[in-house]
Amino acid sequence: PRESPYMTHELPGKSIRAVKFCPYEDVLGISHSNGFSSIVIPGSGEPNFDTFEVNLFENRKQRREKTVRSLLDKLQPEMITLNPDFIGTVDKIQRLPMEHKSQGGHLM
Repeated sequence: PRESPYMTHELPGKSIRAVKFCPYEDVLGISHSNGFSSIVIPGSGEPNFDTFEVNLFENRKQRREKTVRSLLDKLQPEMITLNPDFIGTVDKIQRLPMEHKSQGGHLM
C-alpha cells in the first residue's frame, strides 16, 4: 500500500467544490470557488477502453444500429411470425403512379 499521496496540487485560498476525471484521459477537472482548473495526472487514464462498454467515436448510424440490435435481442424468436398471404404479393397501388408518370400524363 502507498503511504504518501501519488501527487499533490495546492489551490491556496480556493474552496474545492467537485473533482472529476475525464474518461480515458490523464486529466482531472477541479471545480473551485474561483472557477475551473484542470491538471494532468500521468497514468490515471485507462489505456485500453472497453469497446463493449462505450464507443467514444460512435456516429449516428452506429448508435442507431446498436439500439436496434439491443431491441431485437430482447425479442423472443417465437414472437416473430410471417403472414403467408402477404409474402410474394405486389402492392399495385404503389406502382400505378410511377407507370403513369413515365407516360407523362396526369392523374384525375
